[in-house]
Amino acid sequence: MGYSGDELKQFLIEERMRIDNEKERQEKEKQMEQERLRTFELETIRLENETKAKAEAAKAATEAAKETERMRLQTKAAEKAEKLKYEAEKERHDAEANKLKLEAETVRVRMEHEYRMKEIKIRNRDIGAGGDAKTNPYNINNNSSRSAEMKALKLPTCNEDKDDIDAYLIRSSELVQLLKCVKSTGQHS
Repeated sequence: MGYSGDELKQFLIEERMRIDNEKERQEKEKQMEQERLRTFELETIRLENETKAKAEAAKAATEAAKETERMRLQTKAAEKAEKLKYEAEKERHDAEANKLKLEAETVRVRMEHEYRMKEIKIRNRDIGAGGDAKTNPYNINNNSSRSAEMKALKLPTCNEDKDDIDAYLIRSSELVQLLKCVKSTGQHS
């Protein structure tokens, strides 16, 4: 190298200063690199936390939407079940009403048939008697046989558990009409 004495001292001082400066510069760079790395890590953590928060918010929103949809479907199903129950009850009520109407019509037809059969029986008996005073209903003096026939015709009874009140009233009315008819045919001749 060729330095001697003061020059060598000066060179060594400068070299030490240069090495110290280089060490200081490297230390600063190392600190700056560590600071950048720490900043990067903090930014990464912040982004991860932000992403997690967004994911949790999205998950909560999805869960809330699912719960809302589940409740809507449950309400809709309950409404549909209630509607079906109402319709079934209405159909049952209509069927019961139709059954009662059919029973009343059956009773009415049966009573008409019985009325007609008794009427035919009475006419046949009167015709078969050949005009005898005791059996001829057109004979005014035949009150005793007619009253016996009327006693045989009794008012129908009403069983509240079985009979419909309308059907009972129809039967009774028809019987009264029959009795009036028998009575009137006997008095007008």
